Amino acid sequence: MAHFTFQKERVNTLTLGPNYAIGKPPKQYINELIVDTESAIRQLDPKIQSPIRYLAATKIKQILTSNV
Repeated sequence: MAHFTFQKERVNTLTLGPNYAIGKPPKQYINELIVDTESAIRQLDPKIQSPIRYLAATKIKQILTSNV
């Protein structure tokens, strides 16, 4: 088992929990998200691709409208 030592700043950030993140604005990553999502959807059974694509598009629209 490996042991790591973190700087105090990083330990303090980690104690904030998994919901704390300094993220990029959605417009910077949304194209990558769309491409990756479509790639994943194409790996699914063709019968369920359309409903999953609809759900993904809905979520992506939510991301864009809530984080403008």
